[in-house]
Amino acid sequence: MATATIITASQTGSSGDGADHSSSKFAGQSKIIEAFHATKYEHLCKFIEANNAVPVFGYGSNNVEQLRGRLKDSSLVGVPAMVSNFQRIFGGPNKSWSVGNRLKGIGVASLVKSDSAKTRGSIVLLTPAQVRRLDDFEGVHWNVYKQIEVAAVIYGNGSSPSIQFPCLTYVRVNNSIFKLPSEAYCCAIQRNVTQSFPGSFTLDIRDSALKLHSQWAHPGFDKLTLPAFIYEVGVRKKVPWEMPGTVTTVMDKLALVGIDMNSTPSDVVRQISTINSGLKGQGVSVFSPEVICIMKRLVSTTRYELV
Repeated sequence: MATATIITASQTGSSGDGADHSSSKFAGQSKIIEAFHATKYEHLCKFIEANNAVPVFGYGSNNVEQLRGRLKDSSLVGVPAMVSNFQRIFGGPNKSWSVGNRLKGIGVASLVKSDSAKTRGSIVLLTPAQVRRLDDFEGVHWNVYKQIEVAAVIYGNGSSPSIQFPCLTYVRVNNSIFKLPSEAYCCAIQRNVTQSFPGSFTLDIRDSALKLHSQWAHPGFDKLTLPAFIYEVGVRKKVPWEMPGTVTTVMDKLALVGIDMNSTPSDVVRQISTINSGLKGQGVSVFSPEVICIMKRLVSTTRYELV
């Protein structure tokens, strides 16, 4: 598969004004449309044709809610997808998921070739302009991640897997240093995979040599670390928070009223009225009724659920 950048300003004819002036199409668009039609996503075929849409495979934190929050587009739709011959691994260090450097040496996901592997995730259709915006979040211009092309299949509406078609994904430029992911990041991967493939989920934590270091399973919302709980709250908002930046922002806000990394989700829920009063007294925005409702519901939920 090609490892060169797939979507760039020069390729899309961008004049730098944010508009897409391209008349070219993403390589293999006919196969993409065939795959989406065969799996009964006919409504998305028109979007592909009209917008020169690019299928982007997310296997890490880029679930559909995270992309909606990052790209400010609530209309984005995630489609169950799988890529063969690539294994999800972890490397670092990464600052974005470090909660403002509260966590040190955090790892994030990447893919490496492995003949026997199958990696599950989701595909979201993005316009070329949205891909360029996503490049900024992925650190493409700083050589943190790069775009590569992989072959994917999608599933949907009771159909068999589609034909393989080309799609874009992001992989780390340097996978040589193994780092464990944060619990919030693991939660993001679980949400991505189980939205597409419901059922029990255990995350293998592997390095670039495919060595299995550990496995992670969701412990229940009330037993999460506080940043992970904040992630789970924010991703369930009607308009999702922009992740992972808002996790840091919320932790900074809580620190103003004495809530730190050692506090539990139950601590926050139990003290939420006092927390809001303290924030208001400091001229800081309080937690909304929507957020408080989500917090209380998750703390009282005994098993993992997506809603």
